[in-house]
Amino acid sequence: MVDRAWRWLLHILRWGLVAMLVGGLIADLERLDGKGWLVRTLTFPLCIAVAPLLSRWSKRRIAYYTAADTCIVAPFFLDIGGNMLGLYESVEVFDDILHLANWALLAVAFTMILRGSRPMTRLGLVSAGGGFGAFLIVLWEFLEYVVAKTGTSRLFLTYEDTVVDLALSTGGAIVGALIVAFLVRPRLSELSGGMRGPGAAAPA
Repeated sequence: MVDRAWRWLLHILRWGLVAMLVGGLIADLERLDGKGWLVRTLTFPLCIAVAPLLSRWSKRRIAYYTAADTCIVAPFFLDIGGNMLGLYESVEVFDDILHLANWALLAVAFTMILRGSRPMTRLGLVSAGGGFGAFLIVLWEFLEYVVAKTGTSRLFLTYEDTVVDLALSTGGAIVGALIVAFLVRPRLSELSGGMRGPGAAAPA
């Protein structure tokens, strides 16, 4: 029952993400001008394939969980949804909230997959999740800088904004790793060291 709910949510997020990206291109909304929408449309759907491909390419040595897959897709869905609804402009703290929440979700996915793939202590999971989040936000800010340099005018990048994003995202990643390490119970297959392929049930 829990796994079915995760699967439905994952399908909704996947199709919703693609629909919004394509809709943004077709509708040509003024609030999307200068947001690098074409770049987002070409790159964001790749998040849909991350978890399944990791598991398949590794011959299932890397564990797959529907819940983790959902947590990977969700941040991209929320970012695109926020842009479509104009929340970045109308809600002052929306960007800060998303940096905290999205990196928590990504860290939940990362630490869940990591714990399912190899034995990890709680401290190790938190350290790995926090480090992953820190690396990812540095990469994200660099890519935003590159996109801005191509002529995208409405990212509003400033030094203060970058520092705040780095702090919030790293903090969110640590929170996400803590959630998996201390609140999400490992499944029997994790405790026994067994690997799981795509389609396996998500942790309850």
